[in-house]
Amino acid sequence: DWKAGDVDLDRVPDLLVGAGVGQAPEVRLYSGRTGDLYRSFLAFGPDMTAGVRVSAAYVTDDGRADLVAATGPGVPSRVRVLNVVSGRPIPGPVGAFAPFGPGNAGGVTVAASNDPPGTSYPMPYTGGSAGTTPSTTTGGGRTPTATTTGR
Repeated sequence: DWKAGDVDLDRVPDLLVGAGVGQAPEVRLYSGRTGDLYRSFLAFGPDMTAGVRVSAAYVTDDGRADLVAATGPGVPSRVRVLNVVSGRPIPGPVGAFAPFGPGNAGGVTVAASNDPPGTSYPMPYTGGSAGTTPSTTTGGGRTPTATTTGR
C-alpha cells in the first residue's frame, strides 16, 4: 500500500509505503524530491505479517505528515498514527486504537482528512476489509468512535 504526504519538510509530497502480506510490518518513507529512502521502521510488532496499509495526515501540527498505519486481515484490527521522526505512536487515544473492537480480525483500510468541516484538526478514517460487516470509524481527531454503515 502507498500514499503521499510531506514528511521531510521540503514542501514536496513524499511517498509512504507499507509492506505486503507475509512480510514484517515495515513502513518506508521516500523523498519525493530525490527518491531516496528517508526513514524506515516497523509500524507494528515484528511478528505481525498481515500487511500494513498506510495513509498520511497532519495530526501533530509540526508541519510533517504523520503516518496512519493499519493491519491487514487475519490479525486483530489495529490502527496507529505514528510520528515519522520517531516511528512511535503519537500520544493520546488516536495514536493507537482498535477501530472495530479487540476481536475483529478483518483488517483495516485507512484514509485521512485534514481539517474536516467544523474542526481544526485532522481525522483518520478507517473501513473494514472484504468479508467483514461494512462499517467506518473516525478518529475524530481526538477520540476514536465507530459507526456501522450497513450494506
